[in-house]
Amino acid sequence: MNKFKALRAKYQQNIVTEAKPVSQFYATALKEGMDFWRVTVTKSMNKLKKGQNVIVKARNAAEALKKGAKNLGDPLVNQSGYLDAVKDKKESTLSTFAKIQEKGKYTNIWNKVKGLKGVSNAEKDMISNMEPSRLGDVVKALAPMFEVNEAKGPKLKVIVGKFKNDIAKFQKGGDLDYKAENALLSWALEYTTDIKTDDADEMDSWLIDNIKDAKAFAKLQKEYK
Repeated sequence: MNKFKALRAKYQQNIVTEAKPVSQFYATALKEGMDFWRVTVTKSMNKLKKGQNVIVKARNAAEALKKGAKNLGDPLVNQSGYLDAVKDKKESTLSTFAKIQEKGKYTNIWNKVKGLKGVSNAEKDMISNMEPSRLGDVVKALAPMFEVNEAKGPKLKVIVGKFKNDIAKFQKGGDLDYKAENALLSWALEYTTDIKTDDADEMDSWLIDNIKDAKAFAKLQKEYK
């Protein structure tokens, strides 16, 4: 299975570079009279370290602290002495909204990241709470590290067409042909993040859960048609 290790390393990372103009997130904040607050950890607690901070939109400090604790991934940190919330002038609703209108590039972030597999909700919240133009700078700076050849391997429907009989035999209790197994695992490593390691047991489990199970296989085909 070592040959799958290189494939996994090449395709396991996913970054979002697309964007649409003027997010509903900012439009809503403007309409509701919200401000942007920087919530900072002032005393380390559990996995949170002093100095960590997030930007949230809120009507007042209490609301900002509550949202900040949630976005930091530990609601229990919202207690006296552990968090501080101050209005972030650079991120104020009006100036940020005007900036986004002017640039019209990095918006609708949450809708782009909410479906990412292998990313926790806390991490998604952290990404979606970043000021869009700053997130754009981060994406641009990191993009060269994750560039891959856009010419990907065969799509699932091509593999299914080629090994249709072998897959049907596997679903009925037979052994999966070696070539069909390699093709399916290579596809999974390239197009999904379901397989986290090059462990043979994990790969066998993926085949059983997603290929041998006819209903799961039909769902997989629909998702990646």
